[in-house]
Amino acid sequence: MLGLNLDMSKTIVLIGLSGCGKTTYAKDLSQKLKWPFYDIDEVIAFREQMSVSDIFKAKGETYFRALEWQVFTELIQLKNIIIATGGGLIPSALSRNELKPSGVFFLYLNPSLEMILIRLQNPNELARRPLLVNDEDLFAKIKKLDQERSKAYLSWADAIITNC
Repeated sequence: MLGLNLDMSKTIVLIGLSGCGKTTYAKDLSQKLKWPFYDIDEVIAFREQMSVSDIFKAKGETYFRALEWQVFTELIQLKNIIIATGGGLIPSALSRNELKPSGVFFLYLNPSLEMILIRLQNPNELARRPLLVNDEDLFAKIKKLDQERSKAYLSWADAIITNC
């Protein structure tokens, strides 16, 4: 499966830029491994009873990032689950000097920036991504986020998939 040597008692966490395919890939892994799947953004939206974009607008990014880390730390207490993170989880964790948790397998999805751009051309997809939705030059914004975040993802990645 995937050519990865996993300790099957670990939680698998998918990380990467917005639009890289974390949720889609996590759902697929969940079906193949028969493990539950959690999307952190969906958990937050359910708890807050508003979309991630609305949380950003009403309460700000700092509030969202704190909530995102709280949900993440709750979920990783479970074993044999798949988690799709938001694109900012790892970079914001590192900025707060959080340590990489043990017992978690971080899978970094790193497709080409052009592939991410194609995926985000759908207005419904773009509307769910508050850091990208109002950017006139979407490719430039994706490239900037990649430059800002790729080192953070690499620092926690246990494996990288580029053809996703």
